[in-house]
Amino acid sequence: MSILLIEAADLGDSGKYSCYPSNSEITSIRVHVLKARIYKGEL
Repeated sequence: MSILLIEAADLGDSGKYSCYPSNSEITSIRVHVLKARIYKGEL
């Protein structure tokens, strides 16, 4: 199992990410980072 962690993601982090393990097939995912509003009191 692989984990993709993007801390403090922004719009520029959107795109295709691939994993190239030596003991398995290549796998890819497409990540979409969306812009959201944060309202005072939600933090």
